[in-house]
Amino acid sequence: MSTRAETASGVHASLLLGPLLRYADETSATIWVETDRACTVTVLVDDQRCNAATWSVHGHHYALVLVEHLAPSRAHEYVVALDDAPFAFSPPELGEGRPWVLTGELGAGLGAAAQDLGHPVTCVAVARNAAAMAETQASAPVTMHDPGLKLALAPDGTVSLSRATPDAPLSRLAIYNAAGVAVSVTPLDLSKRVTVPKLAAGRYQVCVQSGATATYVAGSACEPWIVAGQAADLVATHSVKRWHGLWRVTLRSGPALVGTRVTLRWTLASCRTCKGRHVSVRRTLAATTRVNSPRVPRARVVRLTVTAPAVTGDGVPYAAGKRTFAIHR
Repeated sequence: MSTRAETASGVHASLLLGPLLRYADETSATIWVETDRACTVTVLVDDQRCNAATWSVHGHHYALVLVEHLAPSRAHEYVVALDDAPFAFSPPELGEGRPWVLTGELGAGLGAAAQDLGHPVTCVAVARNAAAMAETQASAPVTMHDPGLKLALAPDGTVSLSRATPDAPLSRLAIYNAAGVAVSVTPLDLSKRVTVPKLAAGRYQVCVQSGATATYVAGSACEPWIVAGQAADLVATHSVKRWHGLWRVTLRSGPALVGTRVTLRWTLASCRTCKGRHVSVRRTLAATTRVNSPRVPRARVVRLTVTAPAVTGDGVPYAAGKRTFAIHR
C-alpha cells in the first residue's frame, strides 16, 4: 500500500517506503523515508516540528529527518508529513503488512550506543490515520538485540572477532585513518583468516561492523592500529636544477623529520658502475631544505643518499634508515 500526500492544489509527493527508525540514542532519533518525488519531509513528535528536504539518487528520493531533545527512556509517537500534508489512510489490521509509524524506547541500549552484550531494544509498531481517529498497537513488541561485536588485533595484523551469539551478523572490516576517512572497507569472509590489509605508516582505527537485521540492530567495534615506517621515507626530492657547475636539490621533509639532523652523502662517479668519490655533510632539515652538490661536470653520475635517525611523529614510530636519490644519470 502506498500513501499519497494531498494538498489544496492537488496530488503531490507519495510515500514509497518507510518511515523507518534508523538510529536512536538517549535523546535523539533519525527517521528515514523514500518518496516518489522531491519534497520536504516533516516529522511531528511531542511539541517539535522537524524538517528535511529529500535528496535524489538515480531517480529515487530519500530523506533523513533528525529529531533531537527527546526525553530519555520513554516511547515517543510521531507523525510524518510530506510537504506539510499528513498521510490519510486506514490503519492495517494487526499483523498485516508493515506499520506506517513507529515508536521506540529511546534508551542507552538502542543502536550502536549499546554497551552491554545482548541488551534488548524494543520497537512498538503503531498505525494511525492523519486525523488520529484510529490507532492500533501490536500486541507483542518486536525485540531487537545488540550483536555485541568485539575484536582484538595481534601484532602480525591477525584480527580476532567475537559477537554476542553465533547468529549475530558480521558484515565488513573497515579501516579509518587519523582524519576519520575510510581507507579500506572489505566484506568479511569468516571461512578465511581475517587480517589488517597493508597500509602506509600512520595511525588507524580498525573496525568490525554489521548492518541491522530483523533481530539485531547495527553494530560496530573498533581498535587502534599503528603502522610503523622508515624515517628516510619522510624525505622526498621536490626539484633538481643545474646551477653554476653543480646540482641544486630541494628536499621536502615530513613533520616528524623537521628539526632533525641528518647525513647527506653525495656520490660522484664517471659511470653508473664506477666507484666514484663521496662527499658527506650534516644538515638540519626544515619542511623545505635546499642543498647543493660539490662542483661536478654535467656528464658525471650524481646520487644523493639521506641517512635519517629514528624519530616519532604523531604517535607513529619511524626507524632509522637511508634513502638514495638519482640526481643525474
